[in-house]
Amino acid sequence: MVNLTTEQSELLYEVAERHLQWYKIYYDVPPAFEVLLELNHRKLSYKIGSSIEEELITTIIQKMLQDYNDLIKYYGKGSD
Repeated sequence: MVNLTTEQSELLYEVAERHLQWYKIYYDVPPAFEVLLELNHRKLSYKIGSSIEEELITTIIQKMLQDYNDLIKYYGKGSD
């Protein structure tokens, strides 16, 4: 898997937190946080391929975070 900067690692951690939050909306027993963190790290590695451009990697992580935020906002139970 791709090596990340501290900032990118923190963003990916936030992505996993949002992913877990989404799971908790729909499932009584969501996957463990660590599983989602690894899953999202693998997903990121797949999306960036062989790129090592720090800015591109950060942009992709931010997009992943926005996607989970949108899922929660628009499809979460009890959303406004």
